[in-house]
Amino acid sequence: RQIFPVFERLLEKAQSRDQVASSSHVEGTTGREAKDLIRELRAAFVAAGFAKAEAEALIKNVRNRGYRLGVPAEGIVIDN
Repeated sequence: RQIFPVFERLLEKAQSRDQVASSSHVEGTTGREAKDLIRELRAAFVAAGFAKAEAEALIKNVRNRGYRLGVPAEGIVIDN
């Protein structure tokens, strides 16, 4: 599915200096609009048991710039 790579892109940006992922960064090579991908990702969080408000707080819209994760970078741990 296209949703996991979208979440990976947001995680990448969360750990970088500029934590905001532009729409084009979110879209990657999916050929779909960022707003649709983010809507689908939030819906996946709700389906996993998050409340709608929690899902929206987890992925924040940064007006005229893109999207960012609503958790501090130091709170993200990625195990390979």
